[in-house]
Amino acid sequence: MTGNRQLYFHFLNYFPVVNKSEVKIMPGIVCLGDATTHGGKVITATSTLFINGIQVALVGDLVSCPKHGVNPIQEGDPTATEKGRNVVVNHCQCACGCRVISSQPENSIES
Repeated sequence: MTGNRQLYFHFLNYFPVVNKSEVKIMPGIVCLGDATTHGGKVITATSTLFINGIQVALVGDLVSCPKHGVNPIQEGDPTATEKGRNVVVNHCQCACGCRVISSQPENSIES
C-alpha cells in the first residue's frame, strides 16, 4: 500500500471492516506497545500502517514477556497482509503461549 491510500477499519472486537466496496469481519488490530496476556507488551512493529499514529504489528514482530523473555508473534489475520506477512489482531498467539490484546477497538489505518 503506497501513497495516500487509506483503508478504513471499524472495530469493536468483530465489527465489519470496510475497504471501499469490500466488507469483512475482523477483530481489533494490534499496535506497538499493546499488552499481552502474560503482562508484557508488543516491542516491535514493522508495518508501514499506523492507527492514530501508532505502528501496526505484523506476524514475526516481537513481544516482551515477563515470564518467557522476548518472543515473536506467531498468528495474524490471513485476510489482512502487508509485506507478505499477516497483520496481528486481538488475541493472536505468541511463541511463549501468551496472546496479544488490541488497544485499538475502532480506528482507521493509514498507509
